[in-house]
Amino acid sequence: MKVRSTRVARAVCVALVALCAGLTAVTTANADGGTGTGTPTTNTPVYNTITDGDQRCAVYANARGFGAWCGGFGTSATGTPPTWRERLRAQDGWPFIHCRSYEVPPGWSLPEPPEGKTWVWRAYIRDYNLDRADGGENVHLEYALEAVTPQEKAECPEPPPPYMEQFWNSFSRSYPTPVLNISPTYIPRVNSPAFFALGMDVTKNPPVPSDRVETYNKLWNGGKNYFAMNAVVTSMKIDAGDGSAPFTCQVVNEVYDMTKQPAEQTNTCKHIFTRSSASQPDGMYAVQISAFWTVQIFTPDPTDPTRTTGTWKPLGTFEVKSVQKLPVQEVQGVGGGR
Repeated sequence: MKVRSTRVARAVCVALVALCAGLTAVTTANADGGTGTGTPTTNTPVYNTITDGDQRCAVYANARGFGAWCGGFGTSATGTPPTWRERLRAQDGWPFIHCRSYEVPPGWSLPEPPEGKTWVWRAYIRDYNLDRADGGENVHLEYALEAVTPQEKAECPEPPPPYMEQFWNSFSRSYPTPVLNISPTYIPRVNSPAFFALGMDVTKNPPVPSDRVETYNKLWNGGKNYFAMNAVVTSMKIDAGDGSAPFTCQVVNEVYDMTKQPAEQTNTCKHIFTRSSASQPDGMYAVQISAFWTVQIFTPDPTDPTRTTGTWKPLGTFEVKSVQKLPVQEVQGVGGGR
């Protein structure tokens, strides 16, 4: 299973107030049976300035994340923040190790790895620019379920060297990586419906749902509540990787009811594979996932002393992509589920 995550939101301001807000998932409407485009997106970074009395806050939303700074900006002693390369030079020129390995989470049902190898859940920093203070506009995390030898596993250590933590920490506030739960069996059966829902992003510590983040709906400055931000996953688009047309789901997190037969399920986000993945690279289909996050901002009514009434306004909708490699088997020899 291979997952490419969204770009991460990162701070260049000393007075960072909050980077992410609470998310809720839409659980209505049906899957699009044809070629889906998901929710229309801007994917263009949005920056606004909000003034409240003598205070000013800069808010932003993009495909990396969203948040706000209030009360001013800061720089390094030289007037500019150090680049990633300069940070490495400050650490005696140690190499930039762009990957780390995790143990496979319990409960994942997977094929036997090739002889002499084991499965690992691996994270990579991709498309980075060491000559940028923020790692570059295209820097992002990518995840993969890989079969590796002991030597290959050691090349991406967990935990990483202490000097690398500063770079991994810059991704800690990104949107969760969209990861699919597949039901009724994790490895789908040919000619049987596979039901999809956004599951847990296990690369976070602790793991978090991939359709929401920790609630943070109040942004503060100087002891005063100014405004709130949130985002919702309004849909997801899935390309099953088997040559069929992509489809769009507005239901993104409906749990499979194991007490009912597939025909009795209400989740319309599903797909039927007509061929096994045996002939595919690594014996798995590359399922492409796009989660569409709509970011909103709440501005309180200045005449309301409680600051609990006001207006929600959308800032933009942003597409967050991942790729999840999924084995699909013939009915014979596949157990579990109804």
